[in-house]
Amino acid sequence: MGKDVTVITYGRMVQMCLKTADKLAGEGIDVEIVDLRTLSPLDKETIIGSARKTGRVVTVH
Repeated sequence: MGKDVTVITYGRMVQMCLKTADKLAGEGIDVEIVDLRTLSPLDKETIIGSARKTGRVVTVH
């Protein structure tokens, strides 16, 4: 899942990003959402892996 862009987000913004990802899927854009459930420790491995896969990152806070 998520071959076009990675969206990194947390908290209240997760739901908004998921809804937006659904809309973008209808336009042929495949979004991967990385939900940072904790900021400390930061899950760098997941973030870097997703960014490498998609080549594009958007941070929403």
